[in-house]
Parts: sequence; C-alpha cells; structure tokens
Amino acid sequence: MSKSLKQGWYVVYLPTLISLPLFLLVAFINEVNIKENAKKIALQELHYKADYIGRSLHFFAGQQPSSSLEYDSFVDALASNSQTHISIISLDGTLLGDSFSSGYSLKTSPNQSQQPEIAQVLEGNADGVTRYNPLISQSMRYISRLGNGFILRVGLATSKEQQFIIDRRYDYAPTFITLFLITSIGGYFFVKLINDRLKIRYQQLKRRVHTQTEELLLLQEFGTLLTLSKSLEDIEQVLTKFAQMLLYHDAGAISIIRSSRNLAEIKVAWGERNWFGIGHYNLDACWALRKGYAHPQGPYDKLIRCSHDIEEHCNIICIPLVSQGETLGVMHFKRNNFEDEYGDNDRKVATSIAEQVALSIANLQLRDNLRNQAIKDSLTGLFNRRYFTETAEKELSRAIKKKSMMAILMIDLDCFKKLNDSFGHDAGDRVLQEFGTLLNKLTRSEHVACRMGGEEFVVLLSDVNETLVKMFAETVLEQLRNLKIISHGTNIGRVTASIGIATYPEGGENIDNIVKLADEALYQAKSAGRDCIVFSSQQPHITKDLIAHHTEL
Repeated sequence: MSKSLKQGWYVVYLPTLISLPLFLLVAFINEVNIKENAKKIALQELHYKADYIGRSLHFFAGQQPSSSLEYDSFVDALASNSQTHISIISLDGTLLGDSFSSGYSLKTSPNQSQQPEIAQVLEGNADGVTRYNPLISQSMRYISRLGNGFILRVGLATSKEQQFIIDRRYDYAPTFITLFLITSIGGYFFVKLINDRLKIRYQQLKRRVHTQTEELLLLQEFGTLLTLSKSLEDIEQVLTKFAQMLLYHDAGAISIIRSSRNLAEIKVAWGERNWFGIGHYNLDACWALRKGYAHPQGPYDKLIRCSHDIEEHCNIICIPLVSQGETLGVMHFKRNNFEDEYGDNDRKVATSIAEQVALSIANLQLRDNLRNQAIKDSLTGLFNRRYFTETAEKELSRAIKKKSMMAILMIDLDCFKKLNDSFGHDAGDRVLQEFGTLLNKLTRSEHVACRMGGEEFVVLLSDVNETLVKMFAETVLEQLRNLKIISHGTNIGRVTASIGIATYPEGGENIDNIVKLADEALYQAKSAGRDCIVFSSQQPHITKDLIAHHTEL
C-alpha cells in the first residue's frame, strides 16, 4: 500500500464500512418484509380455497356423504390435480376425508383434535399454522373452518412460500447490489471531495500559521530594534525598513503631541514625502485621538474623515500612540489604492505596530527627561558642570582636528552676594533665571552655555575668531545691563557681570589649562572694576594677592 493510500485509507474504506452495515440492515428489513408477504399471500390463497370448498360443500348440502369413505371420495374429487391438502374432520377429531390418504389410511389415522390448526378453530381462531406433515414429508401451512357438523382443513406446502421468497430475492438482489455500488462509489468520491477540501483547508491554515509566525518574528525584531532606538531618526529608519513588511502601505507618518497639548506635530515620515501636506494639526482634527482607538477612513468608508486628511482618494488609518495611559501622538498609514481598504487584520497589525512605537517614544522621552535632569540646571535651564566637562573635551578635539578656534568664557555676576542680602534669595534666583534665559537665547544654535555653580557661568564657543568672541561677550554684558528684573514688585536695578576669556590654540591643547586661563582672566576682570571683558592673553599670570582679592569680592 502506498504512503498516500495509508494516509488516506478512510477515503477508500470508509464509504464501504458505512454502506455495508446500512445495506445489511436494509436487507434484513427487506427479508422480513418478503417473508411476511409470502405468508400473507399463502394465507390469502388458503382462505380463498377454504371459501371455495366451503361453498362447494354448501352447494352439495343435500347430497353430503354419510360415511367417511364417501367423504374421502368427495374430497378427492375436489382436490384432484391439485397440490392442496384438503381434509374433513368430525368434531370429535376423526378424519372423515383426506386428499392425501386412501380409504384404508383413514381408518388407521390418529385423532386430529390435537393438531394445532384443529385446536385453533375449536377455540375460535382461524389464523394459519405451519407444521411438518409426516405423511407427505413436507412442511405445510394449514387453516381450518368450522362447518355444519364437521371441520374443513385446507393445507398448502410451504415450498411455495420459499419459492416466492427466493423469487423476490432474485428480483431485489440486482437493485441492492447496484445501490450498494452506487453508494460506495458515490461515498468514495464524496469522502474524497471532503478529504481534498480538508487538505486545502489544512494547507491554508498551515500557510496562515506560517505567515503569522513570520509576522510575529518580524514584530519581535521590529520591537527589539525600536527598543534600541536612541532617537526619532532611528525610529524612522526602523519603520522605513519593517513597516512595509508588516503592513502594506505607501506612506506613513508619526505626529507627536506638543507639551502644550494643543497641537500634534509631524516628527517622523517615511514612504511618500510630504504626503501629509501640513507639519502640524489641532488635536480635534484627528478622530483617532477623539475615539482613543484606530480610525480607518477611505473613499467608500462610512466613517468620518479626519480634518488633517487632505487626500480624499486614498485609504488612511490613524492609530493613537498610547503608553502607560498617556496619549503621546498618532501614527498614520496611507494606501493609494482606494479599493484596498483596511480590514480587521490590518487594524490588528497596525495597532501592534503603534503599541511598540508608542512604547519606544515613551522610552525616548523618559530617557531625554532623565538626561536633561542629569545634565541641566533646574533653576536656569542651562547645562550643568557635568555636561560642560563632557562637551568641552569633545569640542577641543574637534577644534584640534579642524584647526579652528574654540573659546571658553567664564562669567560671574557682579556683587551677587550683596544683591541677595539686599533683596533676598528669591530676587537672586530671579536674576539667575533671567540671565539663564538670556544665555539660552544667545547660544541656541551651536554654542554651549552652562551654570558652573552659584552665580558663575561658562560659555563654550566653537568655530569662531577673536572678533566674534569679543562681540558675543559684549552682547552678553550689554543685554544683561538692559534687563529689567522685577522681584515681588521691586525693581532690582541694573545687573552686571565680569567675563574672562581663554581660547584655543593660544591656551594650549589641554582643556583644564584653557579653563584655568579663562578663570584667571575672570579674576582679572573683577580686579579691573567688574562689568568688563578680559582675554587671558592680555594680562600676565594671576598672582596669589589677586586671588585673595577676588575671594574678598
């Protein structure tokens, strides 16, 4: 037996195994019906003959024989050339006439009152009885009728019933065999059809499982790469690579809700560039944000289109980016084929992608917050000493490589202790905040401003020359003088600062030495009367007396 036949044995044998018991049951029922019909026909014939003989006896009622021999002659005359067994019996059971017995046999015949068919008629029952007749060595079916002073018994050989049964069997056999073959063959093809469909269904399920497995593996790799992403640019790169494999689309975008919670701004986009049309939109413009779950929309979709959707002949799905119960933004997918609507499976995949992206963005924001807390001063918003230490080494290495000038400005607010004593620490904090805002504004692009501690600040300028450095320092002093600082309704008055400047390459290739030179220049500026700028190259090395004087200030 072949491997395929072993695997699908039920296709060949199951129809036969099912059909055979059914046809055996039908054959048994049919056999019972045939036998019942044979019995019924035999009884009908016996009743007919009994009626016929009874009418004959009634017709010859005036000439009825008076002795058993005359009865026997009468019965022989009626049953001549017939296989019918006819008997006339007295009420006491004496055999008066019999078509199968001679006159001598009548005299020696036993009493017939014990025969079941005689007992039946005496009891008032006329049903047929089958029994073996030793006289003719055959089984006979008998019925009896009660006459006027005698009992009429008519018998018929059961061989006629058997012949009828055999004939009926021959009649039904071809039909049964044909039906059995048709049922078996039809059942074979029916089961084979079901089996083929099950195989197709199995293959479809197998392909579906394989597809879902690949999809899960892609989602797993996608999630791993998102977890390792350190910026929105990394997330965009991962989405560009994996999103198309996970969810067919032509373009995608991610909008992040601003901290003001009034606008969503497009931060990441891939596929078709500028398909979104606008860089930001109101939160009420997106129905996904209103609903809190995916919102598909297309030309034939019954759902309302979002106000930010400017392309009406395409399918777009918007999914909120939610992490830890906080909505961070919205992910948008676009399909140009307007007939290819987003189905239930698409929504599930898109939602899975959005969940992982939301988690990654939340991690980025948390990382940025922790980073800012670690490298920024909470009061002024400027970078702290730690960040300056990390950045200064990198900027010096870059300046050495590019052979460009780098400048470090040490800035100290003048008379800050006196200001605190006069107006209170709240006023001092207010001055620090305003000055921090000023430095942030002036160093927003490529420069770095840090608060070193207390009222001391440092600014690192890259890719500059001496003229630009001087102009920057003068701008800082000028704008600081012009600041109008109010604390608790009181005008603090003019605030000034002193600035010491050291540069590379004049200060050497060691960052600690450059910082030291800038600090010394700051002491020089304090000694020169404050509210001024001093370059480290313009003054001799600071003395111990000058350091003591600065400490007193």
